[in-house]
Amino acid sequence: MSLLCQFRVRGFCMALGATLLVWLAFQDGIKAAQATDEEFLDAYKATILRDYEAAHNGLLPLAEAGHPAAAYHLSQLYWNGYGVKRNAATAIFWLKSAARGNYAQAQLELAIVYESGIGLTTDYREAAKWMAKAAAAGVPDAEFFLGHYYREGKGLIQDDVQAYTWIRRSVERGAGHYHFLDGLFYLGAAHEWARGVPRDLVDAYKWFALAAAYSRDASEQHIEAGRAMGALSTRISRSEINAANRLAEEWQTKYMLSARAEHEPAVIGNTSE
Repeated sequence: MSLLCQFRVRGFCMALGATLLVWLAFQDGIKAAQATDEEFLDAYKATILRDYEAAHNGLLPLAEAGHPAAAYHLSQLYWNGYGVKRNAATAIFWLKSAARGNYAQAQLELAIVYESGIGLTTDYREAAKWMAKAAAAGVPDAEFFLGHYYREGKGLIQDDVQAYTWIRRSVERGAGHYHFLDGLFYLGAAHEWARGVPRDLVDAYKWFALAAAYSRDASEQHIEAGRAMGALSTRISRSEINAANRLAEEWQTKYMLSARAEHEPAVIGNTSE
């Protein structure tokens, strides 16, 4: 059973629980290996095949030798109890090893552990430090969370300009990460209420229009985007609305984001096998 800590960004609750992003962990593995380390690839393939004993036996010597990707995936085995007895302390030990080896996904997840206080004493400064490293490496969710930290002054000096900068950067990475839609809403609200940028209701409408375009029909996010657009439509002219829609289309063309975002809460928790 997962333990959840709650984040609120624009009123959306993002649940962060006790295990460490299994979905992201497995998706990230092949990329991390870079097809150059046959021993790591063999161990990683074993995790995919759920041969966790073989995975552990392959990952452990690599992690002990200082292989960051192996340390990261070994941490996942211990956190989830895959092939070994679940042990949060050991999981965090290897997660730290991977993070110190500049493995960006581990840096993101270590930041979440420090923020949540799951297995470690809550330390927002450490959370911000590791989130900043992951964001600097170009991890979109880390960029979003770093912006959120700046917005809330969590482990950092509160700075709306930095918040806007990092969240916009995460949005411009594309629709394939958890917080893409949250980022669009944040940018719309920032332009509407002059948070880190000058007030610009046309730009605000653009971001809400994009949120509507990338959210699923009849979803909570789609309805919320429609409400935001409706409220703004009483404050700007028809020509400004048309201009905002053109800007939204241009943005989509520039970033070539045609697929709709899969927006689900970012859950760090056990998954059933």
